[in-house]
Amino acid sequence: MLSEETIEFWEKSHLQLNDIQGNELRDSFERFNVAFILYNRLYDEVPPILQARGIEISKNAFQNDKDRATDFPIQFLGAGTIVAALNDQGLTIHFERLAKLIDDEIFSMKFSKDSVPDRAADLALAANLKSLDDPIRVSALLNLIYQARNNRIHGRKHYEPHQILLLEPINAILITINRLLFNELSK
Repeated sequence: MLSEETIEFWEKSHLQLNDIQGNELRDSFERFNVAFILYNRLYDEVPPILQARGIEISKNAFQNDKDRATDFPIQFLGAGTIVAALNDQGLTIHFERLAKLIDDEIFSMKFSKDSVPDRAADLALAANLKSLDDPIRVSALLNLIYQARNNRIHGRKHYEPHQILLLEPINAILITINRLLFNELSK
């Protein structure tokens, strides 16, 4: 069950998203910021529910934000449920489209500690996005979204017009996954 604070956060986030109507680069970045912050709030609600269901969560995974963002939503909702919801919204095409952006080197998602693009890691991510196995491709998708967030926060996601090609599909996907999380957490 969600707290009143989280329900209020959900409502305010939706008002913010509804207010961002434009198609400019700044609008794509703003939608991403609002949608990811809401996603963060929702996936942080998941671990106690998983534990209540008898799923053991290591202390390391509980404290690791990447694990909470990329693993716990799949455990909570199920990869098949996520794919079905994305399919209902006509968004499953973005698995291939996002993979192509990486394959064609339009975007680098993974970087070394020295900020050098990690092509091998990018190609592995793209291959996993194209997988026919729902858990693999959903995991890759959530990892891509989390990496886009990291790149944005740590200055590797530059403010350039072509970013819309990456951000708008991610925004639509995040909004759909947020709705799934909210609905399941509200039960």
